[in-house]
Amino acid sequence: MKEMERGSRTTFLKRVTLFCLPFAGGTASVFKTLPESLGVIARMVPLELPGRGLREAEATPKTVDAMVADISAQIDAEGEAPYAIFGHGLGARLAYLVACRRRAENRPEPLLLILAGEGPPEVAPWRSGLSGLPEDEFLKAAVAAGAYPEEMLKLTSRMAETVGPPLRADLRAFDAFDPPNAAPLSCPMLVILAGRDVVTKREADRWSRRTTGRFEMKVIPGVQFFFLKNMPALGKAVYDELKVVVPSETA
Repeated sequence: MKEMERGSRTTFLKRVTLFCLPFAGGTASVFKTLPESLGVIARMVPLELPGRGLREAEATPKTVDAMVADISAQIDAEGEAPYAIFGHGLGARLAYLVACRRRAENRPEPLLLILAGEGPPEVAPWRSGLSGLPEDEFLKAAVAAGAYPEEMLKLTSRMAETVGPPLRADLRAFDAFDPPNAAPLSCPMLVILAGRDVVTKREADRWSRRTTGRFEMKVIPGVQFFFLKNMPALGKAVYDELKVVVPSETA
């Protein structure tokens, strides 16, 4: 695996599998153009929870523990390659919890944990209280709270009907979840915020207390779901950080 850069030849000693987790109620399809911005350093594998997208026929997980177990099993199914995890919003919460679970099981932590559009629970509470709202209020309230992008609801006439159940299930699971007070991870962590995010820089900076490894924060112009219209900006942020943490040789 080789990458040409500024007239020199950089050979990455490890090719990373980049697992991507979407926002609450989201599907793997939102990341379909991300590989175009990652170069050869990473192989992107979008992950999908049961009850949505290609796994729509499967029963939706009712608890956060079930979600984490499902995601960890999907990572295992891809083999032993070095890996990174990216998650946005509720997906960032799951990415962090999966890393904690695998560390607790004495398994390798990710080479890089990438968390976007979310803060840790002590400053950005993970219980939204939205899951019990009636149908005619739920989606509007979820969009207003930043849990789901309004532009996605406008794609098709059936979108609201399709999105509602998995989105409510995701939020309900976290409404009943007590986040662990886990010891810090040791893996590098990249936090990505939009310029006009629902999470503040001060809130996002508290993730730095959740790892003893390298910590970086990048702010990308736009609103919370900026990458839906500007996937190259997300890809560049991820790629630039992977170049730092993935071992390489330069000829």
